[in-house]
Amino acid sequence: MYKDFRFIALILIFIGLAISLVIYFRFYRKYSRQLSDVFSQLQKERYLDVEDYRLYEQSGAPGFVHRVNLMRKILQCKPLKRSKGRWLEPDAGKLMLSLYDFSWIGKFQKLSYFVAILMFLLVVLVMTGK
Repeated sequence: MYKDFRFIALILIFIGLAISLVIYFRFYRKYSRQLSDVFSQLQKERYLDVEDYRLYEQSGAPGFVHRVNLMRKILQCKPLKRSKGRWLEPDAGKLMLSLYDFSWIGKFQKLSYFVAILMFLLVVLVMTGK
């Protein structure tokens, strides 16, 4: 009985992770250009330097998560530490909110939480297996 439950749970977790991966790449293809434009705008307005986000932009899909998280922090309109002794002003978030629609970031964050829960369940199932 336990083995059957475990097997079904593992299959459901892997199906959930596969679906999440497909949704993640849809987010990436749809919003990567918008994020690039936003970071370019922030650079033009001298809120950010190219070095603050270039590595994550050049890394493609794996760097997309970091760029989204950085943008989420910027949109909170609180001072954000960029590097030693350099801060990003809250005005940057207010400017970006007035220029772009970021309603999708909340959905992306929920997808990230869902993946984290699935990964936790996968670890629990692997550790309790015989």
